[in-house]
Amino acid sequence: MESAFLQPLVIDYRVSRRVLIYLILLHTLAQLALLCSYPGWPAVVPASWLLILCLYRQFLQCLDHTGNLTGYRFILDQDNRWWVRDRTGKETDIRLLPGAFVHPCIVVIRFEDHASQTHVLILSDDNLDALSLRRLRVRLRYPPTGDPA
Repeated sequence: MESAFLQPLVIDYRVSRRVLIYLILLHTLAQLALLCSYPGWPAVVPASWLLILCLYRQFLQCLDHTGNLTGYRFILDQDNRWWVRDRTGKETDIRLLPGAFVHPCIVVIRFEDHASQTHVLILSDDNLDALSLRRLRVRLRYPPTGDPA
């Protein structure tokens, strides 16, 4: 009998609010650290505005990134090959790049498409159901090597 973890894994991508909250929290803490580290606040104002601008830019990029991927379906088959199905139903095979970050709450995966462009997929436990996230973590940590003995 085949393990449920080796069956094809289908990831329907949704927007992650947790990643956006982490982004805002990181920039807020950097802002506070910058303001607390220098006693003279007028010297810190340009750097503060730069941090606010970076937050705004990254927030828009994150929204654009997740908005562009909403409706995409990522498929990992039994042979450890990855496929992407876009909103129109067109399937494209992609290659998983080494160096995936696997944590119980977040998974960061890098892909390369046919045009040799690198794409990053950030999955957390709020934009993927618990069983799919667990199966993905297992498949990334322990890729199938062949038939069991």
